[in-house]
Order: sequence, then structure tokens, then C-alpha cells
Amino acid sequence: MSGLAQFVSLFDALDGTTSTNAKREALAKYVRAAAPADAVWAIYFLTGRRMRRSVSGRVLREWAAVHSGLPTWLVEESYHAVGDLAETLAILCARGGKIVGMVGDQIGGMVGGQVGDRVGAVDLPDQAPAGDEPILTLADFVEREIVPLGAESPAQQRVRVTGWWERFDERTCFVVHKLITGGFRVGVSATLVAKALAAVLELEPGAIEHRLMGNWLPSPEFAARLFAASDAS
Repeated sequence: MSGLAQFVSLFDALDGTTSTNAKREALAKYVRAAAPADAVWAIYFLTGRRMRRSVSGRVLREWAAVHSGLPTWLVEESYHAVGDLAETLAILCARGGKIVGMVGDQIGGMVGGQVGDRVGAVDLPDQAPAGDEPILTLADFVEREIVPLGAESPAQQRVRVTGWWERFDERTCFVVHKLITGGFRVGVSATLVAKALAAVLELEPGAIEHRLMGNWLPSPEFAARLFAASDAS
């Protein structure tokens, strides 16, 4: 399982339970199995830190309409019916978003209509999606795919995002869009994350909470300090 897939599985495990003990155990299991570079990015997001939003929800919905072949009004109605942008985009666009009949079955009842043939499809520029190389780790995905969005033109952003839609399944698209829209919340507190990490490292939770204080970004140096076995670091 790739590092990105591990993170998606962690999200599902955390999102699927209300038990604090189960959440702590899932976090500890993830930290033990994940590469340090992936684990530190996961902790960054799970402790409530967010990256600057580079693409607006309105623009993402416009791209989704073109990518799926659905009329813009139906994408908007779907968003209002579902109530969550990341979930809407995942339903409409994952794995290429080409099976509009299936989408129509999913959302037609919610918006009072049915969807037939693809409508108003517009081809993307003749350009390969960004990041053709396999994305194996969460750190790779964040650093090579999400971070560059802020410095790219709208056209470049669109190619990159639609590249994700072409190759990711629905659940991965859902989690990825949670990350880029600032909506990543999964019912985990920074204190719970610290307790799980402390259990793995056999340290006091207070020591981990101290390491996680302040403004920080994931880096090899920070990961080394965070995961150090001795609190003397």
C-alpha cells in the first residue's frame, strides 16, 4: 500500500468511529507503519494545520462541470444537495468522471432530474497531467502536487487537478480535496495525536505536545526531532 493510500485508510478509520480509544489505536498503528516523512505530514494536518488555499471552490466546480460533461447548474445543485464540496467533486470526477449515467443515478433523485448523455464537454489542452510519475508517498503528493499549486497559473492548476481526477478513486479524491480546500477535519484533537505518538515512542504526552508547539512545517529535520526516542532532543 502506498503512503498516500495509507493516509486515506487512516482517515477512513478515524472518520468511521467515535471511540477515542479506537482513534488513538488507529493513529498509533499508522505512525508505526508509515515512513517518517509521511507521518509528519499526517500529523501536520491532523493537528489542525492547513495549507493556503490556492483554488477556490467555485473554480473547482467549474472544472468539474467540464470534466464530467455535466451542465454547470447540475454540478451546483449537486453541491447544494450533498453539502460537501470534496464529496461532490469525488462523486462527479473520480476515475475520470466519464460515466455520467451512473452519476445521474446517484444525484438525479436529489435534484429532481435525470442526466442523459454528456453535455457541453470541452477538451482539456493537449498536455499530459502533472505528476505522471507514480505518487508513492503522502510527502511526495503534498510536496510535488499540492505545494506547487500556489505558484501556478489557473491553466496549470487545472491540468494538475484534473490529473488527480483521472487517476484517483473516489475516496482518495475526497481526502485530497479536503486537504486543498482547508476542510480537513476528522474529529481528532492535537492532544489525542500527541497521546498516540507518545505511546509509540514510549514518552510522556506532554513531551510530544511540547515538540508540536508553535508554527512548524514538515521537514526531515523536524521529523527527526519529533520522532526522537529521547526527550533530551
